[in-house]
Amino acid sequence: MPIIEPSIKLKSLEELLKTYGNIIKIGIDLDGCAVDTNPMILYQANEMYYFDNNKKYSKYNKTIMKEWGRSLRVEDIIKFKYEECTPLSKEEVDEIFKVFAEEKKFLSLKPMPDAIKVINRLQEFFEGYFITARPGNVEGQTIGWFENSGIKDYKNKVILDGDKVMIAKDRGITRFIEDRAETALKLAENNIKVLLFDYPWNNDPKQKLIQEINKHPRIERINNTPKSYWLNIEEKLIK
Repeated sequence: MPIIEPSIKLKSLEELLKTYGNIIKIGIDLDGCAVDTNPMILYQANEMYYFDNNKKYSKYNKTIMKEWGRSLRVEDIIKFKYEECTPLSKEEVDEIFKVFAEEKKFLSLKPMPDAIKVINRLQEFFEGYFITARPGNVEGQTIGWFENSGIKDYKNKVILDGDKVMIAKDRGITRFIEDRAETALKLAENNIKVLLFDYPWNNDPKQKLIQEINKHPRIERINNTPKSYWLNIEEKLIK
C-alpha cells in the first residue's frame, strides 16, 4: 500500500513553542559575555596613560602608570571596576570610556570566541535578549555592532542602561548569562537562573559576596576550559 505524504509539513517542537508563546526567554549580557571588551579598553587605557607614541593623547598625565612600571594587561583585571585593580583613578577610567565612545570604538569590539555561532544556535530554542549596563549614549554604536556581528535575531532585543532584574522580570526572562557578581546574585534572588562566566573578578573566595554566589542554587559557573565559555553554554542549554 503506498504511503501518502501529508500535504502540510509538521512543525518542529521549537516552532510550536514559538508559535504559542511558551518559549523560554534568556538574557545575555554584552561586555565580558557576548563581547570581548577588556582587551580594547585596556589598549585605550595604555594609549592614553602609558604609551608616548600617540600625540593625540599627549595631554593625559602618564606619571602614575609610568611609576607602576608597565602597561596594563588583561590578567591585571581581577576586580570588576578597573580603578580597584589598576593604578588608574575612577576619573581616569571614566575618561577612558568617554574617549572610547567618542571615537566610536564600540563598533570595533570583537565577539567572544564561539559567541556568534552559539547565540544563533540558542535562538533556535530560546528567545534571546541582549541586556547591558552600557549608557544610552552608545546605543547607536551598540546596534551598529550587532548589524555587522552575524547575530541573526537582535532587532528590538537590545536593551541598554537599565535595571537588569526589572527588565528580566518585565519580559519573562528565566535564564541570564552574566559576569558581574553583584548582578548575578540579584538576578538569582529574583528566581532567575544565572549562568555566570567564571572570571577573577567574580571568584575571590575570601569575599562574602562570592561565598553567597558559590552556594546559591540558582547560580551556575561556566568555565572557559577545556572549551570556550560559549561552547560550554551550548552544551549546558542544548543537550
